[in-house]
Amino acid sequence: MNGLGELKTLTKNLGRKLLLKQKNKNYRLDVKGEVEELKRFLKESHKNFVEELFLKEDGEVLVSVSEALGALLVGSGVSSSMIRNIFGYVKKLDLETMNMNDTIQKEITYKLRLLSPKLAYIIGRAGRSEKEALTLLKIYFDNTVEKIGNDKKKFKTFVDFFESILAYHKYYGGK
Repeated sequence: MNGLGELKTLTKNLGRKLLLKQKNKNYRLDVKGEVEELKRFLKESHKNFVEELFLKEDGEVLVSVSEALGALLVGSGVSSSMIRNIFGYVKKLDLETMNMNDTIQKEITYKLRLLSPKLAYIIGRAGRSEKEALTLLKIYFDNTVEKIGNDKKKFKTFVDFFESILAYHKYYGGK
């Protein structure tokens, strides 16, 4: 099975349990095994997926990886408020780039890189299970930001990626 196929299978296994748990609040369902397996796979594959995120323009990698990260964050107990303020800042930067041509100003890249310490602060305040999932999110965040440079198209892909993670987080029951 290829990397993306395996990612989809692992995400589907975790997602099925999260949705079941969401439908029946009293239902005790352990997702620890699925969370650990998905976490391990995402950690091992992050460089390949980040590279493909910007190379493939059909959105398949973006959607698959963001769904996996969204499900993983929910399965690890990460609340939406932990990632929402970072996303709010990303959207603010997105608005600042609206009138720019094909390249983004160095100031935007600088501000984007400053989000990494903010994410590190959130990780520092998180509990143990949340910390591991947020650290993985930070790895993806840092690697994608590094690939952007001053390319506006790549920046837009990054914004879409982050927005998709938040959307899947909500879909799988993130509070």
